[in-house]
Amino acid sequence: MIKRRVINTNVKQVETDLIPIMNLFTALVPFLLVSAAFYKMSIIDVSIPSVGEQTKAKLEKEEPYLALTFLEKEIALEVIGVELNASENDFFKRNISGFSGGALTQKTLDSLEEYVLLVKAHFEASEMVVLRVADAVPYKHVVVLMDLLRGQSFNQGTQKLRFSNIVIAESL
Repeated sequence: MIKRRVINTNVKQVETDLIPIMNLFTALVPFLLVSAAFYKMSIIDVSIPSVGEQTKAKLEKEEPYLALTFLEKEIALEVIGVELNASENDFFKRNISGFSGGALTQKTLDSLEEYVLLVKAHFEASEMVVLRVADAVPYKHVVVLMDLLRGQSFNQGTQKLRFSNIVIAESL
């Protein structure tokens, strides 16, 4: 039999000293945090609303407006916002007179209604009237005029909407 030789091997356990590497990370982590570039990326969601068919048609058409100046003895009417040739400018620029103190007579209302219907027939897309009124004109006559412009006439009974947007500008 063979004798075995016993080798005395004492394996020594070596412990790694982690204190130096912990000191390194303790100093390195704050340095890296301070030197890092922090930024916030944000996305702004911008979307343009889609243009519908009605809006496209409205944008394609010229939209002039009717400027109406209501004085004590006359009403001056003019279409503004579209280039007109000389004959059209003469046709669409009118003065209606024949009353005093802002009191609208039936003749004045009829000629004004005729003009408003002509303008609305020629410029169908137009919905705005800019109304300038003299201080001496009574309020009740301004209301009658606004009702006529909107299409609410009392004597004929028809209520077709003519101008839905009536803007009262500064007084004269």
